[in-house]
Amino acid sequence: MSATQLFYLLKWEAGTPPIVDDVLVAHLHKMRSWTRELFWFASCNGLDHAWQTNRDVEPDERTLLDPWVFHRLKEATSGLSEHGCRTAIQAIAAAEKRDRSPWMLGDSIEVDFDSDICRRMEIGSSTMSLPAEAFSDEQRERVFDKLQAALAMIDAAAPLAGRLIRNATRTIICRKHSLDILAAETDPNDIGELRILNPQLDRYTVVDLVDTLIHESLHNFFAMYELQHGSFVAYEQSAQLRPVSPWSGNPIPYNAFTHAILIYFALFHFYLKLYRTSAEFDRRRVESLLAKCARGFRLEHLDACLRECGKSPSWLFDLYRVMSDDVRAAYA
Repeated sequence: MSATQLFYLLKWEAGTPPIVDDVLVAHLHKMRSWTRELFWFASCNGLDHAWQTNRDVEPDERTLLDPWVFHRLKEATSGLSEHGCRTAIQAIAAAEKRDRSPWMLGDSIEVDFDSDICRRMEIGSSTMSLPAEAFSDEQRERVFDKLQAALAMIDAAAPLAGRLIRNATRTIICRKHSLDILAAETDPNDIGELRILNPQLDRYTVVDLVDTLIHESLHNFFAMYELQHGSFVAYEQSAQLRPVSPWSGNPIPYNAFTHAILIYFALFHFYLKLYRTSAEFDRRRVESLLAKCARGFRLEHLDACLRECGKSPSWLFDLYRVMSDDVRAAYA
């Protein structure tokens, strides 16, 4: 990845660095390649009946970018068992037949409140480990209105951020639970999916949804990049040695820290741009978020601390120093 392009992308400068669209093009190419491999394997192993034999037309872009199709294709092509092949074929067929959601954000992002995929359980997830409860019609309207307001705020303050969100995120999973918990996450095994817990609550504000859309879409964007080019981390991180995040105060895996540095730099510059607009928003909340984002970059020798517990390409360490200087200059 070009450090120059990444730096200007995360500052949301005018113009579109080529990587914003190139990462999506490469991801689509990867999905087409995996799909062809899947069909070839099915044909070689007499599984044509599972695919209704010899399709001439490949799945369309919407199907190839479906997060659950990605999940099943990744599983199938990593092992190419008959079971994995059948499961992936079924996921593709289901995605092709599935009606477009009535809740479409930004023309390309489906907001999912109640599909079977949306309601699945994942024990290790911060948003999917609790049983899904049904949204009322009024709650669906309220959540969708807040999401629309959040994306409109992003488009107005930093159009490049809106473009990246549309490229990186295809489905927003909305989960409701009676416990008073707010959470959001992505999973690199489901690239293109963004999960939100309890967005219907009043304290999950439009500004908080702005933060969620940018933060989690960047995770999806980096997952796309790393699928093509490998991780920002040079080795598998040990659970015994983790850097402490200056943003959350929690010890987190080194790989997650490499993403966090880039994401909080991007959020810092987004909030700078938003704060200077005439848009209506909670200014005290944005001031608080700006201070939070800046916190890690105002530490001295951030890159030296990271060298003690992990390895990344040298250009990434150089970028950490440039980003720290940039944030300090904004305050100077």
